[in-house]
Amino acid sequence: MYRFTFPGVLLSMLMLAATVRASPAGIDLHDYWDQRCKECHGHAAAFARRYLRVEDQRLRGTHHRDDLEVFLRNHYLADDLIVPVSGM
Repeated sequence: MYRFTFPGVLLSMLMLAATVRASPAGIDLHDYWDQRCKECHGHAAAFARRYLRVEDQRLRGTHHRDDLEVFLRNHYLADDLIVPVSGM
């Protein structure tokens, strides 16, 4: 059974909110995903769980293991959004 402490949960939630929701340009990344990606790729969390893995501290896709950043750049994602969207 897991044991959670209020400060630990609160800190985790704050860190998640700070890193996931906004890009450097102030764009809500979940809204960005919903507007630009969801139609083909579905919900962001379901997509990530199904197709993405973190290996050796790098995000890797099932089809684009070694060049996911290059693929994202070529898949119409702006350079300044690659790191925030990957973090999401």
